Amino acid sequence: MRKPLTLLCALLLSSTSYAAGLTVEQYTNDPIALLDAEGRLLKKIARSELPATPLAAQQWNDDLELVQVEVAGQLVWLDGVDVRLSQGKTVPMPCASLPKARADSATNLSTIGYGAGCAKN
Repeated sequence: MRKPLTLLCALLLSSTSYAAGLTVEQYTNDPIALLDAEGRLLKKIARSELPATPLAAQQWNDDLELVQVEVAGQLVWLDGVDVRLSQGKTVPMPCASLPKARADSATNLSTIGYGAGCAKN
């Protein structure tokens, strides 16, 4: 009995992780959609009615890209598109393997379209 219960808990919590140190730095849309755990709309609320930023995140749902925060004493989820977070997803990009500008434009040796997100090797 203990093994299935442990497995069930692990499966339920695998897509939702604790958001240690994660904060909402800015609201990017107005109004902001307040969502339930499945991403369904509860209501829309004006940015001016939300708590001041930075706002501590309670949890992060990686599958739905939702962040859980406390608004007016109630835990709700916000869409990751509606907020700017203190930590974002990063993808390491080795600059050496990315396409470079052509030789005839030797004064501009930038990587095409990758900019500062490119990991220097």
